[in-house]
Amino acid sequence: MGKEGLPFEDNSFTLIIGENILSDCFSLAQTINELHRVLKNDGILITAEPNVQYYRHVLKLLQGTWDETLEEGKTRFHFFTPSSLASLLNNSSFLIRVLSPIETDSTDSFPLSEDGFVHINRYHIGPLSQEEHRIFLIKRFLTVASKATGGNSG
Repeated sequence: MGKEGLPFEDNSFTLIIGENILSDCFSLAQTINELHRVLKNDGILITAEPNVQYYRHVLKLLQGTWDETLEEGKTRFHFFTPSSLASLLNNSSFLIRVLSPIETDSTDSFPLSEDGFVHINRYHIGPLSQEEHRIFLIKRFLTVASKATGGNSG
């Protein structure tokens, strides 16, 4: 979504499904407000977003070859981890129903050693908990959120 609002009346949709809705938008606050505005009270938002904490993105950052497209060919304006997006939506009059990885790598590609570190070439990342290690393997995640009733995201 650009600088303009969505061309729909309030409470128009029961379901909004999209990919990179939030990472690609110009104004995050405006986009969240508009999604909230056009969703019906029992409406559901489903979005798939890239995980900025995915190990390949972290390695590129460490190597000085960061790519703001996150390997998807289009510049991202906003970057999220699963927990940061959940916090953002929960604080914006949405309730998270599902937060799930949809594209992950195997632990073989980013193995966690007994000392709790991941050793890749000259980089030693850690110590990582099992949960932190799991998040490093998630390339994309799916978020399903419902419109919270009794409030507005503004």
